[in-house]
This record gives sequence, C-alpha cells and structure tokens, in this order.
Amino acid sequence: MITLFQITGSSSFAARAALECADAEYDVVNVHPRRRDDAPGFADANPLKRVPALRDGEVRLSETGAILLWIGDRFPDAGLAPAVGTPARADHYRWVTWCANTLHVGWWPVMASFYFSSDEAARASVEARGRENIERAGAHLEQWLEGHEWLAGDSPGVSDIYAYMLVGWQSYYDDITLGGAAVADHYARVGALPG
Repeated sequence: MITLFQITGSSSFAARAALECADAEYDVVNVHPRRRDDAPGFADANPLKRVPALRDGEVRLSETGAILLWIGDRFPDAGLAPAVGTPARADHYRWVTWCANTLHVGWWPVMASFYFSSDEAARASVEARGRENIERAGAHLEQWLEGHEWLAGDSPGVSDIYAYMLVGWQSYYDDITLGGAAVADHYARVGALPG
C-alpha cells in the first residue's frame, strides 16, 4: 500500500492529485507543520521530514518532481506519462524538472523572503527579484501553451498537475498573474480533470 505524507496547503497537493488521477489506492498521513516528529513513519520516508514524501513497499521518495515522475511510471494505465523514447516523453521530463527547478523554486523569494535575509530592505529586494523571475517563468509557460493543449503530449500528465499547483499559487497575491490566456485556459483544463 502506498502511503503519502502530506501537509494540506503545501506542495503535497500535486502528489495527491496525481495519485487521485491515477486512481491509486493509497493512505494519507497528515503531518503537522510544527510537529513533524509526531507523524509515524515520516522520518523513514524522508529523513529531512519535508513533504511530500511517499512510501510504497521498499520505495521511499521525496521531492515533488521525483514523486510525480514515479507516479507517472508506477501507473502506466493512467496515461500520466508519455511512452518512453517518444518526443512527448522528453517534454514530460523537461516540464516536470522545469516546474521543480524553475517555477517551484522561483516562488520562494516571493513567498518566503525571510529565508534569504533578516534585513527588511534586503527582503524587499529579494521579493522584487522573485516577482521578476515569476513573470519570466509565466511568459515561458504561456509561449509553450499557446501551441499546446498539454505540456507533454496529447493528454494530461503529471507535468500538467505540477504546473497547475504552481500556477494556482498566484491566487495568494492580488498583483501576480502567471502568463496570459493560454496559461489560464490550461489551468482550467487541468482543474476540470477527474480526481
């Protein structure tokens, strides 16, 4: 049985949504953000005690992108990952890792500038630069989606779920919009998926 360790409202969303879209059988362990030691088995699944973390038999996985790639492969009948060796599979790898390495990381200066500096003026500068990076990332995503319904191939996949979560974070801000009409349309398509 798969066990997903999650904190509601965190990056765990993408992993849980992918498991739902895969129609996977899984259990959830809700981890308290300030009492992570209280979650049985959590340290075994991820010694760093960060979510999401996943356990499936001998498999232990952490990091959102890795978990999503694994779910796509673990449930091939769900069609959440294109066939190995195809151009769409290359796009699948590219977009999952882009979400993890660019868009996901790009949010941190905006959402948590206090991690980068204790100086108020410096934090304002960090956040401003973060907003510029988010704007560039949104433009990049918009450009791709102007010519594609999904990020990788002809059907929705884990890369779309990951992008959906990260684009959705703009709802926490009145003055941030990622991309334009193509990103908004993609967000609506992914949000309408069963699961």
